[in-house]
Amino acid sequence: MTQLKTTFAGLPLRNPVIISSSSLTNSAEKNKKLELAGAGAIVLKSVFEEQIMMQAHHMATYDSPEAGDYLSTYVRSHAIKEYIDLIQETKRLCTIPVIASINCFSSSEWTDFARTMQDAGAGQDVDVVLTTREIDRMIRAEHIDAQGLSEEEFDVPLGQGTGA
Repeated sequence: MTQLKTTFAGLPLRNPVIISSSSLTNSAEKNKKLELAGAGAIVLKSVFEEQIMMQAHHMATYDSPEAGDYLSTYVRSHAIKEYIDLIQETKRLCTIPVIASINCFSSSEWTDFARTMQDAGAGQDVDVVLTTREIDRMIRAEHIDAQGLSEEEFDVPLGQGTGA
């Protein structure tokens, strides 16, 4: 029988089939079914900072600033707890790599989100999606002259494809 074992981003996989972040990966039970169907790894449905903040802002439309602050904090904490529960339950049910996915638009939040996901059991398996604007800020903060960088050969992490 053909061996399909490989590694991706340092993760050993039984095969190169990685189910990407989508509504297919938003519950532990679905993720277990994906594993049983042959998936090599799963990227959990992404948690979006802007969606959490929008919900928090929507809930915080009361005249009382204290109530608004409380509701905003509650919505954020609840959304993060739900995602932590998804990570932990999926990791409990599945033996394949489970990758958390966070999509943040502010540098202050994504580091907190990533640390929280790692502490919840995702380990180093956290897919961080940053906006172009945030990447630009990070490059500028490190005083990197992007236009002065020399061209390098493209790195092919999965090897050469056949196009088949």
